[in-house]
Amino acid sequence: MMPNKRLLWVVGAGALGMAALVIWWGSVRPESYALPKPKGYFEIALPDTASDWISARDGVGAGFRLNRGAQWKVVDAQKGWVTLRYPSLGAEIQLSYVPVKDQLNQLLDDSYQLAFKHDVVAQGIQEKQYADPGRRVYGLMYQFKGNTATPCQFFVTDSTRHFLRGSVYVMAKPNADSLAPVNAFLREEVIRLMETTRWQ
Repeated sequence: MMPNKRLLWVVGAGALGMAALVIWWGSVRPESYALPKPKGYFEIALPDTASDWISARDGVGAGFRLNRGAQWKVVDAQKGWVTLRYPSLGAEIQLSYVPVKDQLNQLLDDSYQLAFKHDVVAQGIQEKQYADPGRRVYGLMYQFKGNTATPCQFFVTDSTRHFLRGSVYVMAKPNADSLAPVNAFLREEVIRLMETTRWQ
């Protein structure tokens, strides 16, 4: 009889211990432990896409549509250098206008060289062509993937008289993930600028 009582006592103690473990485990609730939150980014409020027509001026021989939130700043009218500032985004598009004067090949090569300087850090460069033969506007946009100083660069030309080149810059540490909405917005701004360019 004694071994049976001992066995019952061991089994009872084991069951009691198991019940205590289950109660303890349920009260601890491992899912409620404070875990580090995943890295996130602040929401960026993008400007409205409304635009106005900007006529040729300050050494730039082309007009185009410009976002109403952008600011036109002359850097050097003699050289045709202008900056389009987007203060709410901390970004800008730097433009340079050059009369072609039989140096189209050199201007195209310079644009190519300036774009592919970013090849060292870019995870890829995509070229997007633009052509409007009716208005004699031909261009190319370079889109950079990865953490580069510029999300895109571009040029438009009529191939005989006018050449307009631009680079987009965001005044922040390059981070393709956190700046994705800003970069996408600025690419759309560049596309609109290219599509609405009119030589004057």
